[in-house]
Amino acid sequence: LEALKMAVEDWKKGPPLLFIADLGDIIDQQCEANNDSERALQLVLDAWQDAPAEVFHLMGNHELYNFNREEAKALIPNIFPWYRNLRLVPGWRFLILDAYELNVIEKG
Repeated sequence: LEALKMAVEDWKKGPPLLFIADLGDIIDQQCEANNDSERALQLVLDAWQDAPAEVFHLMGNHELYNFNREEAKALIPNIFPWYRNLRLVPGWRFLILDAYELNVIEKG
């Protein structure tokens, strides 16, 4: 959490960013075992609030340990749709794929 806060502060001082891709696993798998998933997620999302560009969150296995897809979709901004085709920068296309479409770990 502290590393994310430091990164956000650093990004705000640097050259302008067009977007930020969060590659998932924003909370720990242990949060589910501790029945602390939503509180831990909120702490991380609060740290992302000051990010100097739009943040695209991607699904990681830790999200699936803590939440099912419907919960993740409701709780984590900009994580859905699971597959995306983004043209955020002229001449570039960003494809977001769902590596966990077929899995045995999703909370449910």
